[in-house]
Amino acid sequence: MRQSNVDRDNWRVSCRERLSSHIRNTLGIMVKPSEVRLSPGPNDPYAWKILPEKHLAFSEIFSKNLSQHSINAYKALCEGVGISFEAVYASTNDTNKLNQLTPLQLDDISFSTKIEHLQSANIKLLEEMEAWKEKAVVESERAKLTDEQYRRLRESSEEQLRKICESNQHLQEQVENSAASTEYLKNTLLKCVQGLGTAVPMLEELRKGISFVVS
Repeated sequence: MRQSNVDRDNWRVSCRERLSSHIRNTLGIMVKPSEVRLSPGPNDPYAWKILPEKHLAFSEIFSKNLSQHSINAYKALCEGVGISFEAVYASTNDTNKLNQLTPLQLDDISFSTKIEHLQSANIKLLEEMEAWKEKAVVESERAKLTDEQYRRLRESSEEQLRKICESNQHLQEQVENSAASTEYLKNTLLKCVQGLGTAVPMLEELRKGISFVVS
């Protein structure tokens, strides 16, 4: 057998195992690798779903049987499973068969379901962001009001302080003027006392002189 055929057979086996493992992990359905089909029959409990943006690249691959593909197609299937396409439950009216399927685990959720969850989470996140924006606007308006009240209180306090300073200055001037007047009166009184001290001896001499003349 030619080596190219051997390589192709090995890739086909690997591809079947990869797809079988994906079906089991994603849907909980056991499908033997040798029974995996790219075009499942009406009795198969699974189907394949290709992402819209990958449909052109994989539509031709899924239109053929696995045994008809080349190595490049097998590589594309192995690399794209769970990323560009996924296994989904087949549309069926056989509810008994669906009830017998293994329940999905959280880690086995398909990427389309994950996308829906992410979209739902994004919507919720946007709603929360809008709510926080509204709250921020309210808090901002409240802060502006508080700042205005603080500004008015500060201006009022500064005005009161200015008036107190002016009053203190006026009182200081009065005290200084009173002190100057007191000093002036003190000096004047001192001069009067000194004048009296000089006049008293003179008066005494004058009295003595008058007494002598009269005698």
